[in-house]
Amino acid sequence: MQVTTEFSDDTGVLAMLAHLPDEVDRAVKQAVQTVSGDAKREITGREGLGKWRHRKGTSTPSPMNGPGNPPAQITGNLRNSVQSRPVVRHGLGDYSQETLPGVVYSRAQELGTNVLPRRSYIEPVRYRMRSNNRAGKIFMQELRKSLKSLGN
Repeated sequence: MQVTTEFSDDTGVLAMLAHLPDEVDRAVKQAVQTVSGDAKREITGREGLGKWRHRKGTSTPSPMNGPGNPPAQITGNLRNSVQSRPVVRHGLGDYSQETLPGVVYSRAQELGTNVLPRRSYIEPVRYRMRSNNRAGKIFMQELRKSLKSLGN
């Protein structure tokens, strides 16, 4: 004698849950790509590397050359070198994407040297992106959209 317990999913919930890992992955990837694009726009925009300009061979005007201000744009090479690398998948729901400058002197501008003051233009953006949890908010929006579409 035995008791057989059976379960039949007439509601489709299990089928929906089977797609959940894919939807989580898609939502995380979308969040990473969106925030990376936002970071690039902020780094190269009006409050970042596009804030101050002066001609090559002229001295940097006073408000621009102080520590804490982004470097002044002379040739635009630093600003134009900021690129986002391809999205990398590390595992389920685990993605990263780097946005960084590609010129040699970018590190000296960001961190300063013994003769050049620190002119950070990446760290403020990194701080803002983390403090407002933009990636988490986008992830939740995308996941809600996915769950709604799976439920229909």
